[in-house]
Amino acid sequence: MESTKKPTGQDVLSKVTVRLIQEHEKPRWNELIEQEHYLHNPRLVGEQLRYVAEFEGEWLALLSWSGAAYHIAGRDQWISWSDLQRRNRLHFVVSNSRFLLRTGRGEYPNLASRILRLSLERLDADWREHYGHGLLLAETFVDIEAFAGTCYKASNWIDLGKTKGFERTGTDYYEPHDRPKWLFIRPLQSKAKELLSAPELPESWKAHERSFHPGCTVKSPHLRSLFERFNAMDDPRAVRGRRYPIGCLLTIATCAVLAGAQGYEAIADYAAHLTQPQRRALRCWKRRSGTYDAPCATTFWELLNKIDSDELDQVVCGTLRDLQGHLPAAIAVDGKTVRSTRPDEEHQSKLNLFAALAHDKAVVQNQVGIDDKSNEIPALPELLKPLELDGVVVTADALNTQRESARHIVQDKGGHYVFTVKDNQKKLRERIEQRLSGRTFSLSPSHHR
Repeated sequence: MESTKKPTGQDVLSKVTVRLIQEHEKPRWNELIEQEHYLHNPRLVGEQLRYVAEFEGEWLALLSWSGAAYHIAGRDQWISWSDLQRRNRLHFVVSNSRFLLRTGRGEYPNLASRILRLSLERLDADWREHYGHGLLLAETFVDIEAFAGTCYKASNWIDLGKTKGFERTGTDYYEPHDRPKWLFIRPLQSKAKELLSAPELPESWKAHERSFHPGCTVKSPHLRSLFERFNAMDDPRAVRGRRYPIGCLLTIATCAVLAGAQGYEAIADYAAHLTQPQRRALRCWKRRSGTYDAPCATTFWELLNKIDSDELDQVVCGTLRDLQGHLPAAIAVDGKTVRSTRPDEEHQSKLNLFAALAHDKAVVQNQVGIDDKSNEIPALPELLKPLELDGVVVTADALNTQRESARHIVQDKGGHYVFTVKDNQKKLRERIEQRLSGRTFSLSPSHHR
């Protein structure tokens, strides 16, 4: 500072400003980061903005905001977005990639959090001006060995815990660096989490969503196999005007949903990325020019709103079982209420499904609709009817701990069972505890009966 009198902490906090650097200042900014920042690396990735915090012309701090990390388990779990959503919306997340405070540690208390707040106040507007879209979430990483992340905690950032200690060294390729860091995030808009994981964005955000699409990775012979299965189903549409066979539409829709598509537009987008050989294998509409069209969203809507959902479910589950290629060693049965469903005239409650799931690969073996959780018990035989259970262990929660359920699994289906017993079945629990008291045993199939 040029003044002989050292400014007070309050002077600095009240007069410090944050601004974008100018192009001619970039070499100086880079040089200071290289010399004074612990990473000694001014290079940034993706979209990026560099800031400086000033007090009476003196550079007190340097900050940068740039592209977010491709894969961060803690962040991705917090958002709960699909892989396709992450690819198409990652640019709505920004990383505070550099923060260099050039004053002595503790010299001006609260200065770091003040600078961080001033930067965040203008970040969204600056980003829109430079890149044409807003931001929903900020993230940053704090080196555990060197810093405590105090300014982020003071600024109400959310602590998501330690990273796994990997760094990206190439496109989607990571290597361990043995220096895990603290991960902090901060929503920049109301309902940022809900927007990032929404099946469909509001128009103001959707206009800036990217359209990355991995394309269909299923080979043509497999597509034809799926086509034959679905094409054997009853087609509820009027015969006149069917441009696309039912097998074509259901195969595309199934592959699209398995790839993460949510909604008719997303399924149609998946269809639009099919290659010409793939469209030919699915008997898509052929033009006089010899090229094959892809079905639009309305075509999928018209079929899927008329299809027999139970029949479709049975075909899909049967296909998944066949693709699995072997009997699972164990199957879990449980009932769940499907999210984003609501009562209608036919069903006075939300959609409830009773499903059987393979333990090893989490593949659905079969599922049936039920009115509520209490209907799981009588629905068990129907759920297990199409499944081969010879030697297979069936696990279930306490609701299904019933004699008739056990008898059906063992005597009718040739399987084994592991049931949960809680305190609401007090006498049964007491008998089990008496029989097992002081005994040890291995979990061989004979003990599951």
